Amino acid sequence: MSIAVTGFPNMFLMGCGPGITYANGSLLPCTEVQADYIVACLSKLQKQDIKTMEVNKDAQDEYNIQREALMKDLVFTEPCPSWYKGGKVDGEPDALYAGSTLHFLEMLASPRWEDWKFVSLHPNRFSYLGNGDSSIEATGGDRAYYITMQDARNALKASDYQAD
Repeated sequence: MSIAVTGFPNMFLMGCGPGITYANGSLLPCTEVQADYIVACLSKLQKQDIKTMEVNKDAQDEYNIQREALMKDLVFTEPCPSWYKGGKVDGEPDALYAGSTLHFLEMLASPRWEDWKFVSLHPNRFSYLGNGDSSIEATGGDRAYYITMQDARNALKASDYQAD
């Protein structure tokens, strides 16, 4: 999945992980989408009091099966020695993504949380909800921030719905 490896909780790879697109196009947008993905993961860890997150072994294995199936039709598997194949003539590249850069960007556009296993900091995974007050309420902030002037101008008026 180009971001993490089973067995290394809370370790994220960027620009160098397994299945990266450095041979398929520009690495810069790929690194940016990886950074956004990692920030989303770290935000989840922080906001939900999660101690560790680790990619599920089943998800990693299935991803690799899919990658290998797609890789068979690419030029990188042609019988010639290649750095991508560790100097071997035959075989599949170990580290390449099997799709286009655009496909890679779409794949990592948002995390698939179902592909991860989480360990909470607390016995109850919902303890992060606290006492039921939001941080806005706790600091005396605007409790109706979601109502805008546009909403107020478009509010329904009783006169708009008088019986005929």
